[in-house]
Amino acid sequence: MGTPLPFNPAGVLCTNCWSPGFPFAPGPTPQIIIARFFDWSPGFLFDESFRHELDTPKQIYQTADPCIWDAISTDWDWRLLFRSGDTFMRIANTSLPADAFRSSPIAQCNTLLTNALTSPGVVIAINGFVELTWSEIFSE
Repeated sequence: MGTPLPFNPAGVLCTNCWSPGFPFAPGPTPQIIIARFFDWSPGFLFDESFRHELDTPKQIYQTADPCIWDAISTDWDWRLLFRSGDTFMRIANTSLPADAFRSSPIAQCNTLLTNALTSPGVVIAINGFVELTWSEIFSE
């Protein structure tokens, strides 16, 4: 039933979402979050060679900032921020440069994000959602 989640050691505490009184408490904060982009449609800049990148769930890794996760490859950047007050996600092709996904403003610590890109102008993809999941298997 899908690809198993990777071993996920505990990361540095993101107090915006994993501290007491927040949705993901009591923690620990995951080092790896899986982002899955789905139900999207091609935009004006879409190229069929982008389909695999956009359709494959991506492992994004906690950065030096404990509330930011990022996965950068040759041409793509998947970035998630659990900011104080809201959640923000962006999927961008860095060689064009152009966006495939940019989340609409949404409540803090959310795991289902809606694409704010809804017009097929100068973008790679429109509509769709990103779902965020993580494994709760941590090192001791």
